[in-house]
Amino acid sequence: MKNFTNNDWNHMHDCVFDLTNQSYTRDELINIYEKLPLNLKHEATEWGMSDTLWRDKFSEWYIVNYLK
Repeated sequence: MKNFTNNDWNHMHDCVFDLTNQSYTRDELINIYEKLPLNLKHEATEWGMSDTLWRDKFSEWYIVNYLK
């Protein structure tokens, strides 16, 4: 796993928070990240978690895998 910045993790946190209205710890976010499909992990590494397209794709994945 790439050494993501606090900014990256904060953006991932904001995506989850926007969907659930719950705050997650860094360890919980890492656990979610580890379950991502390879294409989303690759895009997070390449473009960063602050990338709008990555955030949209991550949110769609999260809804399907955690909220349904």
